[in-house]
Amino acid sequence: MADQAAALVALAQENQVLTHTVQQLSNAVTELQQRLDALTAPGADAPASGKYPVALPEKFDGFPASFPMFLAQTKLYIQGRARNFPDDRTKVHFLISLLKDRAAKWALPLLRQDSPLLTDYTGFWEPVSLLRWEWTLCPILSR
Repeated sequence: MADQAAALVALAQENQVLTHTVQQLSNAVTELQQRLDALTAPGADAPASGKYPVALPEKFDGFPASFPMFLAQTKLYIQGRARNFPDDRTKVHFLISLLKDRAAKWALPLLRQDSPLLTDYTGFWEPVSLLRWEWTLCPILSR
């Protein structure tokens, strides 16, 4: 009987230690979850609702007059959804998906040749900007 009483006391003490350990672990998990929420909280990337209030940019058809707005909208959209665009390749592919008509025709050789511009977001804008001016200055291409 004394052995059973001693075993029960030992089990009760072990249970108390385990309960305390579980409470500490639970507190640690809660703290880590709060840190994770702070790191991934919408803020710079999006408002608290999880929806970003900037609309998907309209497709760019290659007409010079619409280029400045296209440029501004796409940059704003990408900046606001930075987590969706982790690298230059993703950004450039997104931009190409927004091209239509003659602008899309311009991008086709880049895709066929697996151009280095497909992985260079900043570099990709340079020929697009130059092309815009070329279309502006050359009436044949502007049609």
